[in-house]
Amino acid sequence: MISFYFLYFELLSFIISLFTIRKLWNSYLIFFIPFLFLTNIQEWGSHYGYLTINGNNSLSLNIFTNIEFIFYSWLIYCNTSNKTQKKRIIVLTSLYILLFAINILFIQGLGNFHSYTYLIGSLLIIFYVCYFFYELFRKEDYIILARYPMFWICTGLLFFYLGMFVYYAFFELVALEYIIKYFQLFNILMNIFNIILYSCFSIAFLCQKRMKNTI
Repeated sequence: MISFYFLYFELLSFIISLFTIRKLWNSYLIFFIPFLFLTNIQEWGSHYGYLTINGNNSLSLNIFTNIEFIFYSWLIYCNTSNKTQKKRIIVLTSLYILLFAINILFIQGLGNFHSYTYLIGSLLIIFYVCYFFYELFRKEDYIILARYPMFWICTGLLFFYLGMFVYYAFFELVALEYIIKYFQLFNILMNIFNIILYSCFSIAFLCQKRMKNTI
């Protein structure tokens, strides 16, 4: 039986974003509030079967994960100073959206999870995050990382998408032969990586100082 303990961390992260709304108001972090609201609707709705069709939540999950990739890409775009990298993010994310549409319409279908394009999206987020860290650690200005929201956000994204990429990359190879054990592993990994991700988001909200508009 699958236990989704991470759902409580998602909900907690959303609650913290609401309690810190005054600090988030004039920054890009304010958009986490509607995003986390949508995240909780998707996750809790799928968990209790409200967003499923004949017990299958692939359609809503496909739509949501596509929104997720676009949101994270935009977030990193806003915090990237290199103009060339900004253009790369726009081009690569646009290409991903096109591949996603082709995949769910003609290859894997609406009724199946888009694992092929999920792998591509995961690689893109990992690339964006790694470049962000490269840019961050080359800054001449002194930055207290523990109090820098994007450091925590990108740390969570890196852990999450590295884990999910490895999982889905090996899914097709071993899942059919070891299906029960593989889904038990999925249960463990989903909890670990989601807990890390949403814990990092919560820390980012809490460490954020009230600031001028950064959007």
